[in-house]
Amino acid sequence: MKKVILKIGGMSCSACSNAVEKYLNKQERNTKRKCKLNNGKCCYRI
Repeated sequence: MKKVILKIGGMSCSACSNAVEKYLNKQERNTKRKCKLNNGKCCYRI
């Protein structure tokens, strides 16, 4: 498994991070993704 870290700018509220998580969780290779608002990163494993 590889760990992927996406740096995302402009996430200023929890609704932003929730929207990104929701989108990524619908993609192929459905593994649980988690976005952290405080550091602007989204991590997941493929």
